[in-house]
Amino acid sequence: MSSRVLVVCGALVLAAAVYFGRGGFRFAVMTLEIGLESFIGTWVVGLFCFARYYQVQIPGTIRMLGLGLGLHSVVTILNDVVFERLVKSYLDEWNYVATSGFLAVLAIWIWGLWRPAEVGVSEPVISAPNAYRELMPQVNRKLLELNEQLGQLWHTEPRRP
Repeated sequence: MSSRVLVVCGALVLAAAVYFGRGGFRFAVMTLEIGLESFIGTWVVGLFCFARYYQVQIPGTIRMLGLGLGLHSVVTILNDVVFERLVKSYLDEWNYVATSGFLAVLAIWIWGLWRPAEVGVSEPVISAPNAYRELMPQVNRKLLELNEQLGQLWHTEPRRP
């Protein structure tokens, strides 16, 4: 469900950016870039909202990467909008703003990835030799039930073996 909501929100933002782009074909690439960056920003914010709503713990590294990606989208959108409106007087500063914004995002990403990720690896537990033979039919039955439920949810017919 969340992917459907995010796709619809992102498509609406993309369509709005293309619709409200008033430069005609003169700024078509910038209008599409604004729409694309809006789409990316909507996805990042939407994913974090869903994670918060469902109380999913997001590691600090992922949060910093998402923050950097969202910040990059915002800086790109603002830079393109200002450039589109003030094309004559903003031409020299346009590249500096884009580069500075990207360097800030790189600093956020470096800060977020500075420490290596900690992965806890536990010792493998060896089960009885016949546990696999007893467990796998139950797992296969549960997977088949899940597949049928998802098929009903998506209104598709189950595959016949």
